[in-house]
Amino acid sequence: MKVVYRDKEREKGRKVRILSRITAFVFAGVSAVLAVLLCTFSFIPGKYRIAAVAALAAINAVTLGAALPRKVPKGAKIAQSALCVLLSLVILAADVLAPLYKGRMERMFTDLPDKGTLNINVYVLKGSGIGKISLMMGKVLGVQTALDLEYQEDALGMVNQECSINPPSVKEYEDVYSLAEALYAGEIDGMLLNETYVDLLEENADFSDIKTWTRAIFTCEQTVEQNFTPVAVDSITAEPFVVLVGGNDTYSYNLIRYSSHAGRTDTNILSVVNPVTKQILMVTIPRDAYVPFFGDKRKMDKLTHATVYSLDCWKDVVNELLDCKVNYFVRINFASLINVVDALGGLTVQNPYYFETTFRDWTEEGYWDYLNYTFPEGEVYLNGRHALAYVRERKYIRNGEAIGDQGRNKHQAIVMKAMIEKVTSPSVITKADKLLKAVEGTFATDISIDDVYALINMQLDDMASWEFIQYNLTGRMIKGTSYAMGSGKGAIFDVCKLDQDKVDRARELIALMMSGEKIPAE
Repeated sequence: MKVVYRDKEREKGRKVRILSRITAFVFAGVSAVLAVLLCTFSFIPGKYRIAAVAALAAINAVTLGAALPRKVPKGAKIAQSALCVLLSLVILAADVLAPLYKGRMERMFTDLPDKGTLNINVYVLKGSGIGKISLMMGKVLGVQTALDLEYQEDALGMVNQECSINPPSVKEYEDVYSLAEALYAGEIDGMLLNETYVDLLEENADFSDIKTWTRAIFTCEQTVEQNFTPVAVDSITAEPFVVLVGGNDTYSYNLIRYSSHAGRTDTNILSVVNPVTKQILMVTIPRDAYVPFFGDKRKMDKLTHATVYSLDCWKDVVNELLDCKVNYFVRINFASLINVVDALGGLTVQNPYYFETTFRDWTEEGYWDYLNYTFPEGEVYLNGRHALAYVRERKYIRNGEAIGDQGRNKHQAIVMKAMIEKVTSPSVITKADKLLKAVEGTFATDISIDDVYALINMQLDDMASWEFIQYNLTGRMIKGTSYAMGSGKGAIFDVCKLDQDKVDRARELIALMMSGEKIPAE
């Protein structure tokens, strides 16, 4: 009986030793994979990667030290096996998830497309009875002669093909405003126009109802070359750089990615970042700022219209206005702000004054409704919906007048500051999965993934806090013409004539930041 008992004990011991070695080798394998992955994660500072690999090596030395020798007590081998299984599961999850997160981040920082699409449509009045392009045969089609002539000529050819039996006669107008005016007056049966300009026409009091009274009956989609000139700095962690941030409420990811014919930009914030002094200067510019396009004061227009032409036009206008050189751009889809803020766990901001807003939103019950929000002066907590309502409001009457776009710009800069502070805090690591899901598809930028990794590496290495300086350009609303719409008698828009002293001070602050100096507290 004693012999049988000893044999059973030996068999148990043999099985424990085998299990101990298997679990130790499995743990060593998944640890080796993680160590290799860590070596490829350039955004993690070297000291952390070395420490992590050293820790893995030390744990493996202990587990293998318990697994390989025969004389280690059975209880110790069982404990070692359990520990190896637990750690292997944890590290295996890291081996799988880490590349997924890395891949998701890298997909967000892809190159801008070389080509985009441009839609030139045929618009008619809804009451005209013309419901399809074939009904334009023998009719009068109006065109403008100021913009997009090459693409317009191609679109006109497509229209003539559709109406080949009796193509419409063409009547020319010198600008977009005159063209729309002719359609309203019944001088023409339809107009051929870049769909982007319809949004611009809507800003004029004469055509505020253009989307109600007209419809597109034919779309000529064309491929266009994208115009964009990158101006990156040599070392993003060692020298100051300038980022131009633009945003709008579009849900179209392609529209914010396009570098030509990219629609309007409703938010314009010039951010100067000094990675050495840890300061960020944010200069907000009113969307209606009245500025010269293409360096020509005869071509005055609202800043918001600059991206209709190209990102280069947008950057050049701001460069001239503030006497700087934009290195990078970021275009944000503010309509997705809800998900981003919620992924960060909400934001706490210092609201400079009391205001109220009515915000149209999709309710949990599944329908659109108007929600009322109140923001008191002082510290305010914002969830995603609150944040979107906060950055959109511009009609609240304060001290006898609307807070306007200048007030809205101030709110947007406040929220941006709070978001940057959250993203650069250690706690963001616990929210990485939600944040990456929320951010994907909501912005476009020409900042390379290598530069992003360098900035993350720097922040993780020194865990420094950043100082934010907010400066708001102001001005007064006047009436002015729009280069995009033409200079006809009725082509008048509300524009913002900037206060020159504010512009001069912004230039001084930007020059100080770019020289490497720290802006003193004011």
